Amino acid sequence: IGVVYVASDYTGRKRAEQALRGSEHRYRTLFDANPLPMWVNDFEPLQFVAVNDAAVNHYGYSRDEFLAMKITDIRQQGDASLHMKKDGTRFHVEISSFEFMLHGSRMRLVIAHDVTERRLSEQRLRESEARYRLLFERNLAGVLVQHLLNPGLGAAGVAIHPAPTPGVALGPHAIVSAFPVLWNPLTGGQI
Repeated sequence: IGVVYVASDYTGRKRAEQALRGSEHRYRTLFDANPLPMWVNDFEPLQFVAVNDAAVNHYGYSRDEFLAMKITDIRQQGDASLHMKKDGTRFHVEISSFEFMLHGSRMRLVIAHDVTERRLSEQRLRESEARYRLLFERNLAGVLVQHLLNPGLGAAGVAIHPAPTPGVALGPHAIVSAFPVLWNPLTGGQI
């Protein structure tokens, strides 16, 4: 009668499994705790596979509602940068995404950054600049503008519109002599 003794050291495999679980936990935490809306959708038919809490909070859909939907349910048709919340509110997003394979299927991880406020601010700035430009160009009394951030520019930091004589550009000395009442208090008469 013989005895066969077989021994295997599973320590390496156990460590690898433990490291893998730790890595999965870290990445899952990065996904779930990210303050920006994120989701994973399959490439075709664009079904949501996973969504983070920020997406649930921002879009207003429950996790189960999201997982029953397709990405096309939240996008404006023809404009992938215009999304819609559950309550019908439309907002602009910048999308960052990348594709990867999971269990033989093409997937896409998406981060959606709401840029609606930034776009509104940019639009308000453009409108303000247009109003200022219109005021400056149509002001019949004339406008004197000195470069206040760098007064050392002297008369070189000054613009006059319209010129006192149409079609005549004023150099620094001409500005001082044409407008001493305005120029002298600003610079003490120095050019």
